[in-house]
Amino acid sequence: MSLEEEVAALRTQNAALAAEVVRLQALVAALEAQLATRRDPPPFVKPNKPPPDPATKRPRQRRAPVHNHGRRRATPTEVRTQAYDTCPTCAYALRGASIARRREVLDLPPPPPVQVIEFQVLKRYCPHCAQWVEPALNLDGLVVGHGRVSVRIMALIGWLRTVLRLPLRQIQTYLRQLHQLRLSLGEIHALLATVAAQGAAPAAAIKAELQASPVLHLDETGWRENGQNGYVWVMTNAQGVSYFHYERSRAGAVARGLTGAHYAGTLCTDFYAAYNEHACRHQRCWAHLLRDLAALEQQHSSDAALGEWIQAVGQLYREGRDYGRRAPPPSAAEREGKAAELRGRAHALGLRWARAREHPAHALCQRLLRHEGELFEFVRQAGVEATNNRAERAIRPLAVARKISGGTRSAGGSTTRMRLQTLFTSWVAKGQDPVQACLAMLQAQVPLPSS
Repeated sequence: MSLEEEVAALRTQNAALAAEVVRLQALVAALEAQLATRRDPPPFVKPNKPPPDPATKRPRQRRAPVHNHGRRRATPTEVRTQAYDTCPTCAYALRGASIARRREVLDLPPPPPVQVIEFQVLKRYCPHCAQWVEPALNLDGLVVGHGRVSVRIMALIGWLRTVLRLPLRQIQTYLRQLHQLRLSLGEIHALLATVAAQGAAPAAAIKAELQASPVLHLDETGWRENGQNGYVWVMTNAQGVSYFHYERSRAGAVARGLTGAHYAGTLCTDFYAAYNEHACRHQRCWAHLLRDLAALEQQHSSDAALGEWIQAVGQLYREGRDYGRRAPPPSAAEREGKAAELRGRAHALGLRWARAREHPAHALCQRLLRHEGELFEFVRQAGVEATNNRAERAIRPLAVARKISGGTRSAGGSTTRMRLQTLFTSWVAKGQDPVQACLAMLQAQVPLPSS
């Protein structure tokens, strides 16, 4: 291309760019004019957040002084020192020593392999009696009966199964890979049954302890035994000590058998009719009632009168809850008066639609009237909870196990599962080491004569 042709091309390109600049300037002027006349921000712009009002701003919550420190160092079980013997610069011999810094490292020793102990009973000859004599084999505190597995391993298996909720195959894998201990699934199941059999007396003691508690929580959930539907019942107290029982029936006779026919304390339950036959004081679960009220409000959110009624019922619970927390604590007479007041208001709210069969709140109104004297025991008595969450939480591990395994296969398996759950749950609730507690229980048994 010649110089004249290149100049002509550049002039053409320059003219096109100048025209584009004029067009863009006109577009910018039009947009600026439109922006000047528009007051509302476009929909994609977030609105400005107003600054917080200093009067309503919550004060910053200060951390408790107990947390104002670094990580606490553990007591060292081994000390390893590192130091130069000679100067790294001039290789001169170093003198003196003081700790410049420390470094903590946590480590685990290699898992110990299983110990196979062979007991050899020696017989010796007595020339005077002209006979061979041998001592009786003493395995006290080591095994149960004629078993070959020690009580220490049995306690570990019971803990893995009940507290950690491991399936039998997982326990089998753990023992094989970490401790080189090979046990069949049948043998693991038999060991668990042995632990449960040895725990019959401690479990009975836990049941008697609960029957003497001033406040009890009861609940039940489904459980399958050999493919047949049944129920797991739990009885627990404020400390978390729990007793579990399997029964095919869900009748009230099972609940009376757990608490005792003449239980004189306060029973915290849901609204299931099986608990109505107890003649003791009752506290019905407010969590169940509030849950049903919330579901009713969600289904009929457009009904203003129903919404006000639901809020009024919920206000009864909130007043009773806050009344017990006030300072100074109310006296017994004041508690009795407040409980009577709340019961009267609950009665009035229950009459609202108790006879209106077509009204959506008809069933809940009847529930208020039926249990109006059992809703405010937590106001009348200090130490009684308004909900049955303790029993719900206690029975939750078995509900999860049921969803995973489907239940048990025999009556013996159900007995083993319930008794182990009773023992380990109660040991943990009492602040005991469950493995050591189980070991102590097994070592306390008198073993059968060994062959």
